[in-house]
Amino acid sequence: RVHFDLTAGYDTLIKRDEDEKEHLDHILRWVLRNRRKFSLARSRSISSSSESGEQETNTEHAESDSQLHTDFIAWRGHFTKILCTPYENQEGWMMAVSKFNNTWYMSEVETPEQRDRRVNMVARQR
Repeated sequence: RVHFDLTAGYDTLIKRDEDEKEHLDHILRWVLRNRRKFSLARSRSISSSSESGEQETNTEHAESDSQLHTDFIAWRGHFTKILCTPYENQEGWMMAVSKFNNTWYMSEVETPEQRDRRVNMVARQR
């Protein structure tokens, strides 16, 4: 079971500039600085002899060090958006998704409607 405190650091939040589209830049920099958190322990080979005298080797193949050993990299709001889609019928969305070394990278793409709404926001709404 995984336990994350999603409120940790919230009191020191620095508001981001909504006009600057950062995509996955910040999260990818974090991944590069914290690659060790994605590593798996290497498995060892277990050898045994069968009744016929042939050597059998059971090896769990360790993944390449270039892989993150995680299925998805995205901002948590992207997952929220996807999971709320069946209940949301007023706002469309687009995602850019790429698969690299068995990890899916997801980034939201601003729709023309979202851009118009962002540009026309008054200061109080930001």
